[in-house]
Amino acid sequence: QYNQEIQEASLSGDGDRIAAVSKQIHQCQSAIDRLFDQLETLTERLEREAAVFDQALAQLESGLETG
Repeated sequence: QYNQEIQEASLSGDGDRIAAVSKQIHQCQSAIDRLFDQLETLTERLEREAAVFDQALAQLESGLETG
């Protein structure tokens, strides 16, 4: 959407519109970057917690096999 808008504004030489759309694109990119950082942090946390869970599960399973 914004790419088309900026292209149209460029073709018409509308500097104010180019600036406004560029600002919107930058805000969207910043939001994407921020959300990706959150995703990365949460994925790392999930992997750490899954590893703890998997280890506990393996201990329970081994106790069941010997018990």
